[in-house]
Amino acid sequence: MAVSLPNGVVLALATAYASSQVVSAVSSASEAVATATGHTLVNGDLVEFTSDWSKANGRIFRVKGIATNTFTLEGLDTTNPNLFPA
Repeated sequence: MAVSLPNGVVLALATAYASSQVVSAVSSASEAVATATGHTLVNGDLVEFTSDWSKANGRIFRVKGIATNTFTLEGLDTTNPNLFPA
């Protein structure tokens, strides 16, 4: 569950976690596409993203655009190479 507050804070509370999915690459796009071979995600799943990118680390994203071995992280804009270096 996630709640957005008027001051811009987004509060997310997890009551359970599924098994983690290993992501081998994330595209540089207005909505990032993650590559995870054999992932078990479905459209609408909420995921906690963990990475070395401080602007994305620990944030919750909704999954969309499911394809074989890839999925889109709704709202994660990775087009700025200064914030999201290769």
